[in-house]
Amino acid sequence: RKLDYNHDEVQKTEKQFNNTLSKLLKSNKISQQFYEKVRSTGAQPARLYGLAKVHKEGTPLRPVLSLPGSCYENLTNELAKLLDTLPEARIETSTRKIRDELSNIHLEEDEVLISLDVKSLYTNVPVDESISMAADLVYELDAPEFDKVTFISLMKLAVKNIVFQAGNTWRQQIDGLAMGYKLAVFLANIWLKSFEKFLGGN
Repeated sequence: RKLDYNHDEVQKTEKQFNNTLSKLLKSNKISQQFYEKVRSTGAQPARLYGLAKVHKEGTPLRPVLSLPGSCYENLTNELAKLLDTLPEARIETSTRKIRDELSNIHLEEDEVLISLDVKSLYTNVPVDESISMAADLVYELDAPEFDKVTFISLMKLAVKNIVFQAGNTWRQQIDGLAMGYKLAVFLANIWLKSFEKFLGGN
């Protein structure tokens, strides 16, 4: 969504972000130590840039959201530490493993091997659903210092309604996840992993 926004209002976004954290602190949902780790000071705007897909006709661009220096960065890093402990949040394969497994497959004359990919995966991940899945998994393990509801609130603060600069315009991501965003990788993996029980995966 395009915003009627200007560069001076980066501070406004940062203030709103910190106010949300401050409310959690005052209601004893997060500790002072955690608040100091994740609150933002002197934020720069998140920025959208494009990486050329040189293997595709017309060389389209893959949009990538860069968060370093933005108000979202510190919170993202802390939440990523929690999600990184989950096997479901990781890609548990490699090109070599796939190659080795394919080399052992014998196809009959009437069989065809196909590969499926998800088009525009990140922007199609249901954000609230994947955050809820992540919360269930995190709290099956040793729970962090805050409760499950607070974890969900912090995740939504970190990944929903991100304000960013794209060229000379300002936009807000109101749906899906952003490519290049650390938490997006974890959430997309968790969401996709949930389908394995229906597809016969292990």
